[in-house]
Amino acid sequence: MIRKNFLTIVTEAEKMSLINNLRTRHRVDVLAFKDDLLLAYLPEDVTQRPEVPGGGVDQEDFDLVKAAERETMEESGWTIQNVKEVNVDYNTIFKPKDYNWLNKIGFDQEIQHTVKAEAVKYDPDKTYMSEGDGNKFSLVDPYRFINQTVYHIEISENDHWKFQACLRVASLRSILGI
Repeated sequence: MIRKNFLTIVTEAEKMSLINNLRTRHRVDVLAFKDDLLLAYLPEDVTQRPEVPGGGVDQEDFDLVKAAERETMEESGWTIQNVKEVNVDYNTIFKPKDYNWLNKIGFDQEIQHTVKAEAVKYDPDKTYMSEGDGNKFSLVDPYRFINQTVYHIEISENDHWKFQACLRVASLRSILGI
């Protein structure tokens, strides 16, 4: 189901890109839950950005499910299952105002996708990030994650992160029914 929806979105986005001559990158954020806790990085220092696993959809991923599984494993060491897309919205397109990192990697715009998943098993040997290198993902209270993310949206000057963070908060609020 996700693959079918994703391929439809890619097709429409690619049509848009061809019309506008824009190179489009697709990105997925993973909202993975174990019981009632969210797999996330929630820094003690509130001036640092809270994060969830996610990243670019690579050509070898085939679809959002594969991208979500790969990104979650790489960044956190967790396997996930029951992946479902929660945010399919043509308005979730980030177009940088000026030349920035997105242009540096060969793209003009980014389409953000958000998926919900079940965190199943942690294997520290499967992540490419060591504890010292930033693998600080753990299971956290999703309400605390929302509050800290909203606070950081207010103080951040990074438009791209603000864009992603607003979508994360909206998706989490929808999943939690708040």
